[in-house]
Amino acid sequence: MGSLQPYFDTREWRSPNGDRQRAWFVRWPVGGRLNGRQRYRERGGFARRQDAEAYYRRHVVPALDAGYAHPDDMAAEKGRQEREQREAQITIGQWVEAHLKSCTHLSRHALESKSSVLRCALRHLGEHNALAEINEEMLISYINSDRAVRSGGAPSKDTKANRHRILWGLFQDAAVKGRVAANPMSFLKAPRPSRGRLRFLSESEIECLLSTCLRHQSRHLAETSASSLERWVKLAIYGGFRDGELRHLEYTDADAALRRLRIQKKPKWDWEPKWGRDRSIGVNDDVFVLLVEQKRDLAVRLETAKERLASLETWAATPLTERHGMESPELLRRYERPPSISKLIQDARGVVASLELQMNSSLVFPGPTGEPMTEPPKAFEHAVKRAGLANVSMHVLRHTYASLAIANGVSLNALMILLGHSDIDTTMRYAHLCPDHAASQGARIPTLRSVSPTSEGASSDIVGDGARRPD
Repeated sequence: MGSLQPYFDTREWRSPNGDRQRAWFVRWPVGGRLNGRQRYRERGGFARRQDAEAYYRRHVVPALDAGYAHPDDMAAEKGRQEREQREAQITIGQWVEAHLKSCTHLSRHALESKSSVLRCALRHLGEHNALAEINEEMLISYINSDRAVRSGGAPSKDTKANRHRILWGLFQDAAVKGRVAANPMSFLKAPRPSRGRLRFLSESEIECLLSTCLRHQSRHLAETSASSLERWVKLAIYGGFRDGELRHLEYTDADAALRRLRIQKKPKWDWEPKWGRDRSIGVNDDVFVLLVEQKRDLAVRLETAKERLASLETWAATPLTERHGMESPELLRRYERPPSISKLIQDARGVVASLELQMNSSLVFPGPTGEPMTEPPKAFEHAVKRAGLANVSMHVLRHTYASLAIANGVSLNALMILLGHSDIDTTMRYAHLCPDHAASQGARIPTLRSVSPTSEGASSDIVGDGARRPD
């Protein structure tokens, strides 16, 4: 700073409680000039000059020596470094808990699957180890480790690929949020999953599942009805929807003129399709009939719920001496020992309120509050079990859509667009479903009659049928 020295003076100062009083200030020069003038920083509010001088010696001088213009700047930088050091010491167990809490976009099944893999990883990596200390060797060791103790054996290709995918997401989230300097999984080659034959439903299995859905019995009108469950399965099979796409489908997404359903972002619910890509699905008139029937079915259930509530309230308001000869309400006849009439009325009012919210919702399959469901209907899982179908999930219905599309002559390139795949490699999993179709397409190529000369002065002696030209 050369010959520049601090400057002490007194002037009026407003205290934190709002009082005005005289106080001592200390000003000191800092590096650089602004518009040709020396820049200064200051601190005030001291009762005596000695206090201002002591503050300068104890706080300002060390800050200036450390390269800071003000003690507050040095304190803020020190606090930031300490905070980063604490964050760097977060354990992998703590980060897994935080990461799972942030996965609100996943369905219950997907979250349970991811949680299971990460819990197993914690047992292998040590949940008390620092997140920043996890390296590639430790991750490779876990990915190639045996499965759960009870099953034993080396992990399959699919298991390795699944572990790699989940761990990559875990550490990528940590890298984005500054918990680690770089994603250690980025340096590991992702295992290729096995491309075995996919599970899809045959025509008989589709009929069995749909008939089972129609036999579904809900506990009350606000739950998924049998006809609504059947429409859910039909739209999943004949529309190729992902689970989240079907749960966020709105009536406004349907374009009857173009016979299309749009899969698009829903900002009001903070949801977007996989990969953030909107797409349109061409559908037939039967799908639009399903949408109309779904809305009509909801209106009928709401009217029925209101009638049941009115009958209960009428029954409750009728004196006991006048109930002789009256037919008891339907909700009372369901029970051998019915609960109190007030409890039944309270439940019936809740059902009516829920159905009104669903009726006012723009969603095709709204949840009890009119918001999107957080997972597929429980009734779907029960219907699959009652139908005796093994290894059937919502995604199997999507595979079924793909198999039906290929059986009806849809090309793999068109199927990639319909399914919303990011690349053709994903769609090629369905290539084994259409060997006959591919052969028939090859037969449509016109017969080759001649081949152009391959080089100057050379001519071809081959004709379309494979015979040689006559001399």
